[in-house]
Amino acid sequence: MAIPSRPIPDLAREITPSQIEQCFAGAHFPADRKQLVNYARDHFASADLLAVLDSISDQVYRSPSEIAQAVQKLA
Repeated sequence: MAIPSRPIPDLAREITPSQIEQCFAGAHFPADRKQLVNYARDHFASADLLAVLDSISDQVYRSPSEIAQAVQKLA
């Protein structure tokens, strides 16, 4: 994993729910954190988004809105 450009909380504050929706538009759910990071990497997500996704809670997510909630908790 690449080193994020700024602290994770700063990056998490800048990620919008619509960015997450767009990133995971074709993803299959439920998915765990590792699957989400791999999907985002395979679909050319930014290094900053990948760092934030790698920092969310290691659990199963059922939708992009659950991912957005987990990202907001990091902010």
